[in-house]
Amino acid sequence: LKNYGSLSFLNKDLHKVETYLWVMNCRRFGESNCTF
Repeated sequence: LKNYGSLSFLNKDLHKVETYLWVMNCRRFGESNCTF
């Protein structure tokens, strides 16, 4: 159960990183149709 909790936390962290990278990528190329 403790291990599952850490996995869930890691998964959320990865999602945040992916979202951040996606937004940075979007801004770099100046896409106007980048929506969440």
